[in-house]
Amino acid sequence: MRTANHPIFPLNFDSLQLLETLATVFRSAFCAAFIVAALLLCVTGCGGGNSGGSSSGNGTGTTANTSAADNIYVIQQPATGNGTILEFSATASGSVSPTATITPGLPLKQVNTDQDGNIYIVTTQGISEYAAGTTGTPTSLRTIPVTTTTGIYQIDGMAVSPTGDIVIGQDGGDVDEWSATQSGSVAPERRIPGYSQTGGSLSPVVVANQVSIDSSDNLYIAPEGITTVIPPAVVIYGPSANGTVAPARTIDGTGIVNAVTVDSAGNIYTAGEVSCTNSPPTSYLCTGIISVYAATATAASAPTRTISGSATQLAFLNGIKVDGAGNIFVVSIDNPYATPEDPAVLKFSATASGNVAPTSSFTSSAWTTPDLNPSIALH
Repeated sequence: MRTANHPIFPLNFDSLQLLETLATVFRSAFCAAFIVAALLLCVTGCGGGNSGGSSSGNGTGTTANTSAADNIYVIQQPATGNGTILEFSATASGSVSPTATITPGLPLKQVNTDQDGNIYIVTTQGISEYAAGTTGTPTSLRTIPVTTTTGIYQIDGMAVSPTGDIVIGQDGGDVDEWSATQSGSVAPERRIPGYSQTGGSLSPVVVANQVSIDSSDNLYIAPEGITTVIPPAVVIYGPSANGTVAPARTIDGTGIVNAVTVDSAGNIYTAGEVSCTNSPPTSYLCTGIISVYAATATAASAPTRTISGSATQLAFLNGIKVDGAGNIFVVSIDNPYATPEDPAVLKFSATASGNVAPTSSFTSSAWTTPDLNPSIALH
């Protein structure tokens, strides 16, 4: 069964109160441990500065990547103790072993990569960037630490632009972005306050569950809600959005949306569930769905295609990415109450639609307990 550091249950129209209560219980233990560890570990080494890290620009005007991914990165995070970044081949199938591991020596959540293959991770100390090809015990290229200046308090989702801009979604709904050249204890270059935060009166984001960023610096958020506030499935802010601003547009979505990503053409992909049957403490069984929207989709726009049905093997979904060739990769868990959870990565082709089988899928005995809001990264 999922432990206190894994708030897995998204809110939906049929069981908002139940899931809100469950999410509160699941989050509380993780928040306490994560924040205490951050305070202890950031007594030293959290100095300021604006240098280091990726230096290739602000993510605007990059050349589109049309290549298939070579590597997949996920996180193994036990209920207690330190996590491990696991690397797998993007062509992996069946039950496989990781091709490499990275052990930062801290609890982990949310892994991502940039176009150069640099790896980004959320730790109890904040956000760290590691060089492409890193294995074993890593040395950071840059960090954005947990301090009052950075304003980091609890990250639920993280995304990285092709050239290294970092955007995070926080538990209070705040969305923050640091440029590719910012490092150390520095304020984000922009912050959009969440619904319940000071200055957040125009935001529909209560909890920024998962986030994405495109090469033009548009921000995409898959938010959770509360019983009195049911947000859209996807909230989108333009590249100049900062402070108390309304979204540029929203998408109503299909079913319960947990995660969002975009491809190089701006098409929007969401991962979530059509329906779930909750039978605690033994089972939480879902029918998963991937929805694809045109880059210009708004409000009630219908998806251009969906992937769902018994042949797809899609269950409880969280964590979705698309490679340069259009292949879709998603993290799916058959029963989040199970111990171990045994997550799987399912891969679908660029043209997959309807009730179709994945082109490949894999599990691993080294990957039994994924991170908070399970994430996935490609390169």
